[in-house]
Amino acid sequence: MPEFDPNKRSLDPSWLLAQIQLLIHSAKILSDSSLVIYAALETRNLFERVEFELLAIGAKGTETEDFLREIRGKTGIQQTNKKFKILKYRYQSFSSAATKALFEEGSLNKFDLKKTDDYCNDLAQYIHTYSRTSKEMIFGSKFINTGINLIENCIHYLNTEFFELFDGGLTYGAFDFSTLTPSVKLEFENWLKGVDEDEEALLQRLIEINSKEFNGKKIKLKFSD
Repeated sequence: MPEFDPNKRSLDPSWLLAQIQLLIHSAKILSDSSLVIYAALETRNLFERVEFELLAIGAKGTETEDFLREIRGKTGIQQTNKKFKILKYRYQSFSSAATKALFEEGSLNKFDLKKTDDYCNDLAQYIHTYSRTSKEMIFGSKFINTGINLIENCIHYLNTEFFELFDGGLTYGAFDFSTLTPSVKLEFENWLKGVDEDEEALLQRLIEINSKEFNGKKIKLKFSD
């Protein structure tokens, strides 16, 4: 993972995460409420970037320009999410099960859309502050302190329940499906096309495949770009 440079903006979630942590750290040292507001904006950017990338995985095989046009429109993420939510669920749920059953690094967690929406709604009050009083915007006020706690809770959630450390960087969501063996690939194709949502049964089928083909030995995980 490249060294973090706050002066060179990046769309990478690891950069956004470092930027948020820097803003909150600086806000506390400088007693600067504006930095808290900037951190709230970047936290929402982080959630939305992750969601965008997972939607892009679900939209593979569609026209890229159509996908980008839809998601860049008004309420784009919400509308595109509805369109591709089944595919996104299929990719993520299979990734989660496969990494538990087949790979030595552990598991990938699914993106909790309900929790994310709740966090983004809470963050919105720090992005749209036109109705707040001057006292509320002073560093150390209840409003600003609550904002700091909210941002730190968001980062804690992502770090503990979603992001995974891998080769010195962050990863999440889905691995490189081209690395699947033929039998696992068939299981994936059936899962992708089906309506079954029994993830525990899927996990057990993958464990059985791994036991038959590799005597239960797990392999190194490769992630998709």
